[in-house]
Amino acid sequence: MAEASSNCTQNSGTAISVAYSMAFLELGTFIPTIPILAFCSSIVYKTSILHRNLKGILLAQLFGIMMNLWPRAFLLVNQIFVAKNIFLVPSNFITGPSTAAIIFSNMAGHVLIVERICATIYVSTYEQYSSWKFTIVWLFITFGIITNVEPMTMFYQVLFIAHAFNDLALPIAMLCYHPLLNRKAKVSLAIIKQLLRNSSTVSPQETAQPLDTDGRPISERIQQENQDKEAYFKQLASAWGD
Repeated sequence: MAEASSNCTQNSGTAISVAYSMAFLELGTFIPTIPILAFCSSIVYKTSILHRNLKGILLAQLFGIMMNLWPRAFLLVNQIFVAKNIFLVPSNFITGPSTAAIIFSNMAGHVLIVERICATIYVSTYEQYSSWKFTIVWLFITFGIITNVEPMTMFYQVLFIAHAFNDLALPIAMLCYHPLLNRKAKVSLAIIKQLLRNSSTVSPQETAQPLDTDGRPISERIQQENQDKEAYFKQLASAWGD
């Protein structure tokens, strides 16, 4: 019995030492994180290369990180230096903002996937879209979910549904709307179809061809241009003959 009590005390002391070490390590990472966050936010805000929708999402992600950092840093300082109890249960004053910041960052990550899907589908016109409507709508929906859905214990169901739709929509958009990936997908499907039919014919092979700005092989475009030139010269020769 004494030996078991000694082992329990030793394990408890080891767990406390590990917990304090991890707390100091986490608190130490906050020191460089704060100025880096401020610098990164300034760079993202000032750059004109990023699309306005993407810029808004990235700034929201940085804001979520900052809002999660301060309550967590306050909790660690209180546990280590004030209460001197690393296993002290935090109050709702600490857990509330921290949890809300984590949820906000998670939702912003899903919005980023949706935004990239839109950028892929409307690739030819997306860069000209400069309205703030997309950012305003997703921020309004996100804050509405945080303030209303979570107390009804439905937040995680909504989150899993968003996961499911994003996981399905992203690869479909990539394969359907990206010119190069779409061509590769069609060739691969043709090969699979031939294999399923157990056909003895040679499966189509994908050949690497340079593409034009519209995603078509340049050889096809040159062939079409040559045909147009040939038809033009025939028409011109016929006119001169008349």
